[in-house]
Amino acid sequence: HESKVIKKIIDTIFSGVFPLNSDIDEGLVGMRARLQDLISQLKIGSGGVRMVGIWGLGGGGKTTLATSVYMEIIRRFKSHCIIENIREESRKYGLKKLQGDILSALCKTKMEVDCVAEGKLKIKS
Repeated sequence: HESKVIKKIIDTIFSGVFPLNSDIDEGLVGMRARLQDLISQLKIGSGGVRMVGIWGLGGGGKTTLATSVYMEIIRRFKSHCIIENIREESRKYGLKKLQGDILSALCKTKMEVDCVAEGKLKIKS
């Protein structure tokens, strides 16, 4: 119980010291509310792994929302990685290169992947 109280205090301090400050264009109606809602739904710190899917029409702000969430939460993690334009990047460079980039960012050392299956195993571990 004590650890939950400490975590709540730290989160309160963090939100005061580091308020939501992403580069969201304040002219984008409703984006700030979506950002805050998505971050609260992630329940960061409650353990486990979270995955989020964002879908919608082109130009609807999906990339802006995903990037803004990433920028808001990275300070809570030792390692983090974001790959923008993943469809184009995977077509241009292949999945092995993307997996290597993810692993390199998370492990903070240059890593290469020989095959997609190996990349999946390394990312899971």
